[in-house]
Formats: sequence, C-alpha cells, structure tokens
Amino acid sequence: MRTIYFATSNKAKAEEAKKALLPFRITIKHLNITKPEEQHASIEEIAKDGAEFLADMTKKELLVEDTGLFFDAYPGFPGPNTKQLFEQLGYDGLLRLLKGKKRTAYFKTAIGYAKPGKAARLFIGISKGSIAKKIQGKYDKNVPYDIIFIPKGYKKTYALIPEIKEITSHRVVAFQKLGKWLKKQ
Repeated sequence: MRTIYFATSNKAKAEEAKKALLPFRITIKHLNITKPEEQHASIEEIAKDGAEFLADMTKKELLVEDTGLFFDAYPGFPGPNTKQLFEQLGYDGLLRLLKGKKRTAYFKTAIGYAKPGKAARLFIGISKGSIAKKIQGKYDKNVPYDIIFIPKGYKKTYALIPEIKEITSHRVVAFQKLGKWLKKQ
C-alpha cells in the first residue's frame, strides 16, 4: 500500500478520499493543514498552488483538493466562493437567487497532487445536475449542498441517495482519475 497525505481541514473529505483510493491500494493520511487561498483564484489554481506549497513545506507527497459549485444561470458563480456564499446567504438566499432562473448546476473538484520540489498534477471531476426547489434530506455541515443538489439522471438530492454519491460524485471521479494515474506510475 502506498501512503499519501491529504492536506485539508475537513476530515470528511479525507474519509471520502480513503474510500475512493482504497481499490488502487493507496492509503490516505489526513494532514490537518491548509494554505490560505488567494482571492479570485480558480479551484484549479487553489489545488495546484496549495499542493506545491504544502508538499515543499512538509516534505511529504500530498494532495490538496478544492471544490466549487457552479450555477448555469450565473456562469462561473459561485465557483471557488461556494462556502462563503452559503455562509452569507444560507439555503433561503441560495434558493431565492435561483427563483425563476435556470436551475442546472454542476460541482467541479480539482485535486492537486505533488511531491516536494515537483510541479503538481491536476485531476478534475465533475458532477452535473440541478438545484432543488426546496431542501431534501438531513443537513450535514461537511457537505451542506447535498440537500439541494440533484445529480443528473436522478430525482432526489445526494443527501437522499448517498449510495449514488459514493460512486458518482465529482470528488470520487477526480480521486479515481488520480488513482488510475498513480497506478501507472
């Protein structure tokens, strides 16, 4: 088994990575550190720059992940500011923002993988779907959008179909791409 560190303050993300990478014989160790994100950076830049900076700082082979939710009604938005938008508007504000608008949306995850002194590689995962008109499911502070995001091809939110999220989510897709690439190395 190969061990790679996952630099994140969100332990739930590390657990999701462990499950996704286990079939590739990769063990994830949670490293509770983050690099301050630059304002207006893309999720790709945040993941790549964070992985390179933290790999050099810790002298460890590691991953940095960033995810954004993108509303088709507002191109590029909220993107890397997804967490801040939710903290400021809550569900009522988010749902009101989309009232009368196109409700299609997608999650995009960027995983930066780096070794000390090396350029990071990026792995991208996308989940297409739509935003529900009302909350469906139980709130989880680690994944607050799961109760309003309906993956494409389904009628329920991720919160109500966790077994589907475990195999189709943006994060799982990105980790599978990483796992396949590492297996070839």
